[in-house]
Amino acid sequence: FNNSGWNGGSFSWSGLYYAGPQYAQMRYEFGSKDGISGGIAVENLNYQTTYMPNVVGRLTYGAAWGTVGIAGAYDPDRNGAAAGEDDTFSVEGAIKLNVPSMPGSAFKVMGWYNSAYTDDYSNGTPFAAGATPKWSVLASFLYQATPDLGLIVSGQYFSNAYAVGTNDVVDDTSAWAAEVSAVWTPVKNFEIRPEIVYQKAKGLDGTVSGYLRFTRSF
Repeated sequence: FNNSGWNGGSFSWSGLYYAGPQYAQMRYEFGSKDGISGGIAVENLNYQTTYMPNVVGRLTYGAAWGTVGIAGAYDPDRNGAAAGEDDTFSVEGAIKLNVPSMPGSAFKVMGWYNSAYTDDYSNGTPFAAGATPKWSVLASFLYQATPDLGLIVSGQYFSNAYAVGTNDVVDDTSAWAAEVSAVWTPVKNFEIRPEIVYQKAKGLDGTVSGYLRFTRSF
């Protein structure tokens, strides 16, 4: 739902497992940032070779306290599907709450559900061999310590992985990921972002990754 629905994952640059691929898309939007807004779209992933587009819809409500939203997608001909298992639907919901008396600070909770294996809306997982989860939930907190420094901590849990291209859930599967990151703007239009992520799937060794990103805006 990266272009049509509420998305973006955690407050970090990578977003944990909610950053997705690019889409070819046609959509209709209504509403504004404050109050009720929504949209409906037809879309195909860049690598998708079928002629049947996915259908996506979303509805959000924004106010001074934050934003709440829900999105749904139907894929009539999902990639990699086995014979007789060629469609799936996905649902995603999210709420972002601005923290009173802490300008710039916010707390976000997101979750999504897939009815079957999908290449389109799984957005990556710690599972092995390309398996995708039946459901996942993510929480992220941004503490704006100063106008120039934001500190972020996030976690995500995954459960009930689908085997590649099927509706079959692999027994006793779960995984989780956690991250810490920061956003520092020492001078105007120059941003420094360190980030460290740890992830662990049941039955696999845990892994640690990270980066230091410098961004200059003009």
